[in-house]
Amino acid sequence: MAEYFAAFLRGVNVNGNKIKMDALKTAFIKLGFANVRTVLNTGNVVFAVNQPAQELKALIKSGLKSALGYDAPVYLRGVSELETLQDAARALSVPDGCHLYLLLCDSAALPAELGALFAATPHGEQEQFHPAAGDAFWIVPKGETLSSPFGGKVLGAKQYKARLTSRNWNTVEKIIKLMH
Repeated sequence: MAEYFAAFLRGVNVNGNKIKMDALKTAFIKLGFANVRTVLNTGNVVFAVNQPAQELKALIKSGLKSALGYDAPVYLRGVSELETLQDAARALSVPDGCHLYLLLCDSAALPAELGALFAATPHGEQEQFHPAAGDAFWIVPKGETLSSPFGGKVLGAKQYKARLTSRNWNTVEKIIKLMH
C-alpha cells in the first residue's frame, strides 16, 4: 500500500529561484509518485509512493535537479511524523498576535543546537522555542519573523541554509489534511 509523504523544499520562489507549481507537480509525477499535489507556491508537495523512505530524498533531489535545475535541500516527512508534530503543536499555547512555525531540521541534533542559540539570543516574552520529534516549533509575534534576532540568525544565515527550512503551522495543517 502506498504511503503518503510531504516534501518541503527550501528556497522555492524566493531570491529569484522561480519554479511554477505545475512544473514541480509534473516533475514529481515523472519520478513515479502518485496523488501528487502542491500546496501554496513555496515548494510543498504531497505525494504517495510504494518505496522505502530512505530512498526518496536522493531520488527527489536528483529528479528536481534534472527536470528543473533546482538544487536545494529537501525535507521529507511521512504522515505519521507530521501527525506526531500535530499532537505536539496542540499542546503549545500560542499567544494572540503570534505565528507558530515548524522548523524542519536535517538532523535530530539540530533542534538542541537551535535551542541553545535561542536561549543565547535576546527575545521578547511572547517568542518561544520548543524542540519536537527531531524538528522544532518557534512562536514569534506576527511581523517579526525576520526582524527577530533569532529569526535573523536562523532563517537568513548561510550556516543554516542547507540544514533547515521553516513553514507556518497553518500551511503544515493544510498539508496534513491532504495526506488523508
